[in-house]
Amino acid sequence: MFVLGDGNPLVHIRAAYINRSIIVLCVLAYVMQVSGGLEVLDYVFVPAGLAFWIDSSGWLDQTGTPARLIAYQFLHADALHLAGNMLMLWVFGDNIEDALGHLRYLLFYLICGVVAAVVFTVFVADPWVPLLGASGSISGVMGAYLLLHPRARVLVAVLSKVPLALPAALVVGLYILLNIAMAYSTTGMTANQLQGDAVAWWAHVGGFAAGLALIPVARRRGVALFQPLSAYPVDPFPRLRAFAGQFGLGGLFAGAHENSPDNGLAAALLRAVIFIAATGLMLGLI
Repeated sequence: MFVLGDGNPLVHIRAAYINRSIIVLCVLAYVMQVSGGLEVLDYVFVPAGLAFWIDSSGWLDQTGTPARLIAYQFLHADALHLAGNMLMLWVFGDNIEDALGHLRYLLFYLICGVVAAVVFTVFVADPWVPLLGASGSISGVMGAYLLLHPRARVLVAVLSKVPLALPAALVVGLYILLNIAMAYSTTGMTANQLQGDAVAWWAHVGGFAAGLALIPVARRRGVALFQPLSAYPVDPFPRLRAFAGQFGLGGLFAGAHENSPDNGLAAALLRAVIFIAATGLMLGLI
């Protein structure tokens, strides 16, 4: 299930400048990686290095430099890793910057990444497995989004093909549960035992926990948790709704009203089942 966008407007800021800047920095860092201008191993986070730094109460060597707790958040293993992370950050990050303000959002993002690395250090079986990528920080952003906008409509591509607008509580909630399940299933496994699974599941879990814990105290004054449906536009995906309307399915993408009888999670799940069934039928006929 790929996240494609949301219909959630900005309220307190004109544009998410920090979020955009983070995306640009990650892209530039990757360009430097592939062009040979940046040696990734000099900046990735290594759990053994952090443990070495803490135990020795000194800096000692570059492997244990605390600066890597920040640097690793802007590095990525390959183009797909980068694209997936930046898409998630683009969709969810602007609303969290809106809720926090520019400077506090930057601090929030970096702190979530640091917590993700520390949790990864605690649970990783091999302390010399390197950690890189923005996933831990973005997990913190998603955790914050879950508390602020659980009923916002998120456009996803189910099975990479079927577009569907679902409540953020369902999309983000399932994502968190998947990461927790995978983290526990891989606990204690070495790199060889993982058989190519290079996902840092525990870093994601740490990021989620940080985001959930920080957003209630870091948000702007007056920004409510579990914001109501009335905070969102009536029609968050007008073009997609118009296209789906040609098949009699436009209502699946319409925004919800507080007084609407179909604004519950059960109704959203029912619409999802109907849409997937209808799309499957059309694909089968074609």
